[in-house]
Amino acid sequence: MNGAGGREYRTRFAAPDVSEFWSFTAYGDDNRLMAHNSINRRSRGDRTLTPDDDGTYSILLSADVDAHVDDPHFHPVPEKDSYLILRLYGPSEAIQNGDYTAPVFSVVER
Repeated sequence: MNGAGGREYRTRFAAPDVSEFWSFTAYGDDNRLMAHNSINRRSRGDRTLTPDDDGTYSILLSADVDAHVDDPHFHPVPEKDSYLILRLYGPSEAIQNGDYTAPVFSVVER
């Protein structure tokens, strides 16, 4: 993914079945380091997100920090090629057996 040119991504998903916690973290494709952002928001997950009214979670990815800084579902991504890692701590047996499909982030149409 790449946040250049105002590109944004969104997903909605049911929480992964884990005994500890789960989170998404963005990394730069060029250097494989955690992506820096001006608000030092490094991840979004079960400890930082609140479920939506229907019990699912949603995440918005964008490089436009100023426009989304107050959105608790916002996770900054850089204006360069990057990738997300979904960390699953204490994954259920179903996850370990490959029966879990990670959420897909779609480009937000304008």
